[in-house]
Amino acid sequence: MASSLRVFLASLAVAAVVVWFGVLWIGPSLVNLALLDDRRDQPYAVLDLTDLSDLTNQSAYKLVVSDLVTSEGGYVDPGYSLVHLLDGRRDVEFSSMQVITMQRGKSLVQVLTAGEYQQAIEVEPSRSIKLGSFSLPREIWPNTVVVWLAELRPDSHADVLRELATPDNLGDGVVLWDTYVDSLTKQKTQWDRLLVVGYEHEREALDWLRKADVVTARLVVKANARNLAVAIYSR
Repeated sequence: MASSLRVFLASLAVAAVVVWFGVLWIGPSLVNLALLDDRRDQPYAVLDLTDLSDLTNQSAYKLVVSDLVTSEGGYVDPGYSLVHLLDGRRDVEFSSMQVITMQRGKSLVQVLTAGEYQQAIEVEPSRSIKLGSFSLPREIWPNTVVVWLAELRPDSHADVLRELATPDNLGDGVVLWDTYVDSLTKQKTQWDRLLVVGYEHEREALDWLRKADVVTARLVVKANARNLAVAIYSR
């Protein structure tokens, strides 16, 4: 009995050490996705925002990610380029955006820990954040998208982003992705809420953002969020 207990406690200690080293190496969210989350075998989607040193490095990065994701049975969309950063600090001005969809969430860990990925993302200077969710986006996206990122205040009782994109004020737009997100980078970012609205043309997106009720809603979001970023991306 005592021997069995010692073995059990030793196993727990080994598991704790493995998790601890994993957190140091790849970050808490990826450790959770790989080992702990009961949903890790379910489909999973990632908003991948990058700003690499030049177009050559950006193209090389996208090719590496596409090859690795495809090898794990996932899919990467053609991607978007930044047109306008309407709200947010300089550190959220990412020149490129793409969406990664994996058949199984835990397969993403294989992609983000691969040597080819690490080499592609660590060019200098470079910035990148990845925000993931088990709530999947629409499969088909139009040419222009408006991306809202927020860090909601703990005392914010209303989901102000969800209230923003109502059918009455979207015009020809469509909600593509509306979800809470986890940061997948080693250093956790503050963003925990994502809304993506799609339009066929940039002008339609700008017109929507300039509507009086959307401007008012944007102020309400700011009042209920610690941080807010709003950007327009186009193909």
